Amino acid sequence: MPIEKLNRSERLYLSRRRRRESQSKAAKRLRVKITLYRLWESGEETSGIPDLKVGKLEPHERCHMLRRRSDVNLATVARKLGRCRWWVSQMERGEVSCEELVEYWAA
Repeated sequence: MPIEKLNRSERLYLSRRRRRESQSKAAKRLRVKITLYRLWESGEETSGIPDLKVGKLEPHERCHMLRRRSDVNLATVARKLGRCRWWVSQMERGEVSCEELVEYWAA
């Protein structure tokens, strides 16, 4: 699946991430139990997931979602880039330039 086509679980996760919410807070906002919310976000349960629109992915979000889909942890990417995990996390949050990550995922 192209990264631009996020599934409902991924859109739910991205929406929460953009709001800087915890899973618990997002579950309360959506009026569901935290256990159900976690299942939705992990993709283990798909029925009932709200069909959220998230719009265009920013470069840092695209990199983050690519890493999640690849099931690669932050430490692995950081090691390959010669950076610390904190710095890669900052790139994925859009707090600092993510050009290195864009190049990494393009390779």
